[in-house]
Amino acid sequence: MSLPDIDFKAIRLHRGVKSDAFEELCCQLAADEAEALNARFVRKGRGADGGLEAFAILPGGREVGWQVKYYWQIDAALTSLKGSLDQALDKHPAMDRFIACIPFDPADSRKANTLSALQKWEVWRTAEIAEAAKAGRTLEIELWPAQGLRDRLMADPKAAGRIAFWFDETLLTEAWFRDKLARSVTALGARYTASTNIKLPIRHAVLALTGDPG
Repeated sequence: MSLPDIDFKAIRLHRGVKSDAFEELCCQLAADEAEALNARFVRKGRGADGGLEAFAILPGGREVGWQVKYYWQIDAALTSLKGSLDQALDKHPAMDRFIACIPFDPADSRKANTLSALQKWEVWRTAEIAEAAKAGRTLEIELWPAQGLRDRLMADPKAAGRIAFWFDETLLTEAWFRDKLARSVTALGARYTASTNIKLPIRHAVLALTGDPG
């Protein structure tokens, strides 16, 4: 089976938008992680989420939380993550591991006097861990960027079906059939006649299988 590229900009729509699709896929991968940890997985519904899209309750009672941000710039992602993390720490006192999912890999240009996207993430992560420690919280903050998500997706035994569902653009819709018919009509040119009916022996077998009255 030939699988499509895993391009998060080309993810199929879910509830009419790509951001919901990305969130749903990340939560599917989070559920796999929870299963591997022998934890109970909880997927939150739409609306106010207390800072988390989903969380897992480990056997000892500790919690792992996931937040998904469908942003393509690190500054916007970190600004939004800050608000979500503050809510998650308040609403989930047992959470000691916070995982952020983003659809890109932060660049690391290492230019003089300029913080790269990856460096901005590390600065933010270090500051948030330190702030949590001041409040008496032990906290791990982990990033699942595009490559990390691809790695987890490909490691999944169900990868082929998932990848095809979220990223394969070839869907047998009415528009797809119209397009194929139009191409065939153009290719045949004057040889095409809409009313032509070619009778072949296999036609009888097809009619019989479909329960045609004739």
